Amino acid sequence: MTKTLAPAGADEAMGLEVTVTAADGFRTPMKITVARKGATLAYFPAVFPESKQGRDLTLPEEFVMAQLGKIG
Repeated sequence: MTKTLAPAGADEAMGLEVTVTAADGFRTPMKITVARKGATLAYFPAVFPESKQGRDLTLPEEFVMAQLGKIG
């Protein structure tokens, strides 16, 4: 698990990059962003099944910012 930068625009935010291991041993990178804005908690998961370990994984900041804008 690696802590990553989370987008601005929330009262609090945190980003994580993890590797999920399936029962058959297949490993998949995943990026998670959790943000709080007021009393609302938002969770943005992104799974990258085709990615190789060590590649730069991106969860589009424009997507997260647009969703945070809808919260208020």
